[in-house]
Amino acid sequence: MERVRALNSNSGNVVSYGWEETPSQGTAVGTLSVEFAGRMGKTSVYEYLDVTQSDWRDLLQSHSAGHFINERIKPNYPVRKVQ
Repeated sequence: MERVRALNSNSGNVVSYGWEETPSQGTAVGTLSVEFAGRMGKTSVYEYLDVTQSDWRDLLQSHSAGHFINERIKPNYPVRKVQ
């Protein structure tokens, strides 16, 4: 999975994110992996499942990755904590 460093995301809590397409029939969907900044320099990684390719592209174009994830990803996709 290719990860994007969130250098210009205008979001203090998103460190990096990546999307990997999963085989499916029809609409392109995949797993969105998001690394969030935590306390004392530690990070947490969450995976959002079945994220559409169009939402991935919109995230890449968004002004704030954190805002986009909170408004569009978290309420609409199942999540699991990885680390």
